[in-house]
Formats: sequence, structure tokens, C-alpha cells
Amino acid sequence: MNTSFLPQERRKLVYTLFALTLLAGLVLIGRASLVAPALAQVVVSPANMIGGTGTTSGASSRTITWTGAGGDGLWSNPANWQGEQVPGASDTARFAGRTSHAAADACADARADDAFGGVLAGLVVEADYTSDIRLEHALTIRGAARVSGGVLTTPAGAALSVASLRIDQPGVVRLGENGKLNLSGDGEPLTGDGLLE
Repeated sequence: MNTSFLPQERRKLVYTLFALTLLAGLVLIGRASLVAPALAQVVVSPANMIGGTGTTSGASSRTITWTGAGGDGLWSNPANWQGEQVPGASDTARFAGRTSHAAADACADARADDAFGGVLAGLVVEADYTSDIRLEHALTIRGAARVSGGVLTTPAGAALSVASLRIDQPGVVRLGENGKLNLSGDGEPLTGDGLLE
């Protein structure tokens, strides 16, 4: 769709209608369940609709697994991560089930606190992860996020920005109050049969 000839207000309306149509289509075909709280927003970047490209990390990426061994549930605490390394902008943060953790309470809620950098290359929440992950401030994921277990709650009044998001059952992504989900990848930026509420 070429929208370059439209005034900016009309382009915004076209983008909004496209995003709503996309989400409605996903709900109707059963690929995602949508229960949107008041004032939460899902935004599909205009780049998706006019042939633009999503943002991905060009640096080599490591996968760093959450252990929760630090006992405080804070993402910024190196003791909570495998190898005592907090994931950064070129890393993928991985959350897996209790059996892979060093501490008995390792699957306690994980919180992306204010001291955490706020940028990742990717996010993977595996089906056997059963706890909550709460984002306490805006988070940008330059590549893909996959939530197959647990509950990922986006920040209240701030955005989770991600190139693409796949939610598989029993995974849940919950938009925080007045929160926003920005999807910027090409193709189908939102997929899966899990719950987006």
C-alpha cells in the first residue's frame, strides 16, 4: 500500500485501521486471544505496512538464562543470571523451568527493574517457566520475543517495543495499565495461540 500521497492525519488513520484489522483477524482465526484492558495500546509500526524493515541486532548474541539465584528477583542483579552476567543489548534473555535453576526459589517473579539497561536482542520464555515476569519500565527488544509460559506483564504507562512477538499457550502477555505494545517487524509481527490481554 502506497500511502506517501496521503496527508499525515489520513496516514495515521490508515495505519490505525490496518492495525485493528490485523488484530481482529488474528482473534477471528484463533491465532491469538485478545482481551484488551482500557487504555492499553497495541501499535504496529507503519514500516510493516509499506514494506519497511524491522530492527534486529547486528552484534553477535549470547543467550543468558535466568537462575534467580540472587534471591531478589531483579534483572539488574548479576547473581540472578547464568554466569553472573546481566543480559545486554546484544543478548537474548531466557527464562526456563525450575529444573534448570540453581536456587529452589529460582522461579520466583522476575522484575526488570529501573537499574536494568532496558534493551535486549531477544526474549524467550519457555513453556515450563511458570512464574511472572514484570517489566517495571520501558523495554526494547531489537529482535523477536517468544512467550510460551508464565505471564509477562508490560510496564504501566510505558512501552514494550519488539520487532515480533509470538505468544504460545500457556503463555500470557498482559499489558500494564496505560501500557503500550509496539510491534515493528516485517511480515506477521504478532503470532501464536497464547493470550494477549
